[in-house]
Amino acid sequence: MENTNQSQFTRDDFMNFFRDDECLNQLSPDDRIEVFSQILLGSFDFTKELLDDILSDYSVDTLEIVEVVPKYEPYSWKPIDYNQQMSFYDWVRQFK
Repeated sequence: MENTNQSQFTRDDFMNFFRDDECLNQLSPDDRIEVFSQILLGSFDFTKELLDDILSDYSVDTLEIVEVVPKYEPYSWKPIDYNQQMSFYDWVRQFK
């Protein structure tokens, strides 16, 4: 957004615009999709609850969000006991 010789568009300006239906009605469907798809910071912002709420708010009843829980934590490695004698097979199995 170019801002020449004007005051900066602040967070409060954005939130006031966002909460004003008349202002929002100035946005095209493509504008709205662009804002929606870019506004979240990252993957941690996407939760099952958020997506369920969005679908509910828009009365979308043809989609269902399913949460996939990993079988293990990727960094839950056990400490290695170098004094313990075990076969390679047993060593690999401890990480499953």
